[in-house]
Amino acid sequence: MSSLAQETFTLDLRPAYRLLVAAKRYRANDAQPNPDALTLLFVHSTHTCKEYWEPTIDDLVTHVSAASRRRIHDIWAVDAPYHGDTALLNEGRPEADETGPFEEWEHWLRAVLNCEALRHRRVVLIGHSMGAAVLPLAFIREPRPHNVAALILVEPIALKGLDNFEQYANILPEGARRRGTRFESFERALAHFEALPSWKGYDERIIKKFVDHSFRPLPEGGVASKCTLEREIECYNDPQGLLRVYQALPRAAQAVPMHLIMAEGNRFMGRAFKDDIINVVAGPGRPATVSFIADAEHVVVQQKPREVAIHILDVLQALLSGMAKL
Repeated sequence: MSSLAQETFTLDLRPAYRLLVAAKRYRANDAQPNPDALTLLFVHSTHTCKEYWEPTIDDLVTHVSAASRRRIHDIWAVDAPYHGDTALLNEGRPEADETGPFEEWEHWLRAVLNCEALRHRRVVLIGHSMGAAVLPLAFIREPRPHNVAALILVEPIALKGLDNFEQYANILPEGARRRGTRFESFERALAHFEALPSWKGYDERIIKKFVDHSFRPLPEGGVASKCTLEREIECYNDPQGLLRVYQALPRAAQAVPMHLIMAEGNRFMGRAFKDDIINVVAGPGRPATVSFIADAEHVVVQQKPREVAIHILDVLQALLSGMAKL
């Protein structure tokens, strides 16, 4: 990790949200209080964890200018429901009746935004995949969070209609089953993922973070994913959630600065899937902006964290420049 100091938190958000939430905060040792400075809040994708963002955070800190760094107060990353250390904190807790994973994540993120450490900050929300999709959902629900300064969505998922849902619901669960969730040791898990053909081209830091922080030792020996296969697959079987994201995107873009960071590759769901998302918020006459990363696919955070960091910085610098003129 970079020169940033790290702090680990367990957020008790009850009664707003029923589960304990694992979080990390990163900030410079010499950070000075500045109520107008930005707080960055990173939301990970399905089956990963908060530490998945650390290579991107490292590269962001490496490339940020001294002037901009002074205007970034701190950086947070949180584990989503049933993922990472949040899953471990809530073992044995009773299940709740939820309409679907997207609604669960929506309630979770709204509660995080309203925690004592963040409710008085100017927060830039940054998410990838499902972690990006939940941002507009959490923002547009009334009463709207007052502390959100901007949304940065990296390869968000959403569906304009249900014609493609069967394809979506088949691709992702099958990939999850093939990936593997249990191994003899951390070392075996690392070797397995380093050799996965579908992970060829991943930044080596990402694979190590994934194994170190997404897996846990088992009492009987071996290691297993903190997010169970069943919980992961649930996230891929919420068609109404995907439709709600699509409907929420333009409403959120009208209300707060929004930027999409998209990979140029279309292997995930095809070009039409991506174009639907781009056009509804960043097409002609639409308020959001969009940028593209070459030679990358939907898993761009895993493949090119440095490029993702640079694109995020471009957005932050534009946002900070606008704030300076206010």
